[in-house]
Amino acid sequence: MKKTLLVCAVAEEIEGLSADLPVLYTEIGKEKAESALRKALSSKHPDELKELTVFNVGTTGTQKYERGTLLYPTSVCGHRNGVLQNIPIEDWGVNRYINCHPVVCYAADVFITEENKHILDNVPHDCVDMEAYVEALVCKEFGVRFISLKLVSDSFNVTFDEWKASLKTVVSNLSHAIETLNKKSII
Repeated sequence: MKKTLLVCAVAEEIEGLSADLPVLYTEIGKEKAESALRKALSSKHPDELKELTVFNVGTTGTQKYERGTLLYPTSVCGHRNGVLQNIPIEDWGVNRYINCHPVVCYAADVFITEENKHILDNVPHDCVDMEAYVEALVCKEFGVRFISLKLVSDSFNVTFDEWKASLKTVVSNLSHAIETLNKKSII
């Protein structure tokens, strides 16, 4: 029987979610996300890993889509040991069930703002988060299926504290999408 582990950085990103799914909160950032997911997957039996899907959900910044828009990464990319790597994500048909857009998600090491968005020059991206890339790497290492769904929370024009405060106005879109996918047995 297929199992899904919902993975997100902080509880506020899925506030109001009523779907009955196990959730792993990793905290914000690549290192914390990698460590938390690696620990969770290491504790599972190899037979459990064969049946597991890690469903990365959370918020993302972009200047291409409006706040509140749902995005599904078809690939995630990031730097590892100074090398830009891209990891394709299987097409899991999510856009047949909810309104969302296919994107390339870049994982940054910092919260992107107007002042530092130049770090995105010359890297492929439609949106930016901090955790999806390393989570996809860990899943690849463990042979676990990885899928992702992102919600646009900002356009790089807010501080970290403003981002956190604004979550309440957009997260219902993400929670509703997860519940819809769960009811349709997609996840």
